[in-house]
Amino acid sequence: NSSTPPGPSRLRASRRLFDAVAAVALSRLRRFNSQHLANAAWAYATSDVAAPKLFDAAAAEALPRRAEFNSQELANMAWAFATAGVDAPELFNAIASEVLPRLDNFS
Repeated sequence: NSSTPPGPSRLRASRRLFDAVAAVALSRLRRFNSQHLANAAWAYATSDVAAPKLFDAAAAEALPRRAEFNSQELANMAWAFATAGVDAPELFNAIASEVLPRLDNFS
């Protein structure tokens, strides 16, 4: 039943999986395109697994490449960081500077 919360062993397995994926992703973030960065941030924001190093590295990678992000990817990055409660004012300011000229592209 999908409404039944996962048991403790399943949660531990999920956390181990997310921790392992985060460790690998950290070493490969430079190869991620804008969609991959946004998807990774979104996945961790929805997982309830803390990954502060991954979020910090994703923000650092996204900042100089922010012009590569399309409107959806910018929105997903902002949503993911906000949902995960990650304090990233420089990233949010950069996203805002990219979004304002593109407001017509958002629906």
